[in-house]
Amino acid sequence: MNTYYLYLYLLKYIKLKKRILVLLAMPVFCMSASAQNVQSTPLGSNSNAKFSIEVAKTSNNADFIVYSPGRPLRIDDFAAPGMANTIEQAITASGLAMSYKQYSENGQVVYNITVEPFFQKSKSWFLKSNIDAEVLSHEQKHFDLAAIKAHELADALRKTALTSENYKTLSKQVYTKYMHELDSEERAYDDETHHGNKKGKQNAWDKKVNDKLSAIGSYYNS
Repeated sequence: MNTYYLYLYLLKYIKLKKRILVLLAMPVFCMSASAQNVQSTPLGSNSNAKFSIEVAKTSNNADFIVYSPGRPLRIDDFAAPGMANTIEQAITASGLAMSYKQYSENGQVVYNITVEPFFQKSKSWFLKSNIDAEVLSHEQKHFDLAAIKAHELADALRKTALTSENYKTLSKQVYTKYMHELDSEERAYDDETHHGNKKGKQNAWDKKVNDKLSAIGSYYNS
């Protein structure tokens, strides 16, 4: 099996009072991520090929926690040292990675795209205080939003007219569109909740996010 992975990272650094966005696009060779929920689509320009779109459940990258509703974030997941003399209590680095692989199966060429919602431990930090539970819950919702967007991105890719010639170009375009949407939603979440400090708004967002998670729950229970 020949495997080539191009990871496109959108790292969201979420601070208690301030938010910084960093967008990195970088090609790397890496090990395969385990994934399920495969849906295949015949390629229009190559009758001897098919396409599969997956959302990852695990990763071989020890620095990543791949999203799972049964595995919420813990304070000790935030492995980076906290910043001294700062009003911020936590920084979360999370986002989506998109990878490609190509292989032959029963004489047929298979093109695979995997979307991976991840939390990066080495770039996330947390300063303990008397409101740890509230801050951790707020940060968890950022990760939840990334997981929801991962499924929306995968669904959009399945509906895109991909071919063996255009799939990398078109998938990157779709990826970029959904990353912009995720960034806007993350910003709205922090702005409306004032980084978790407005309890009523936070409760409203908690319900909104939980309702969306319920819609994709069957995948995680499979």
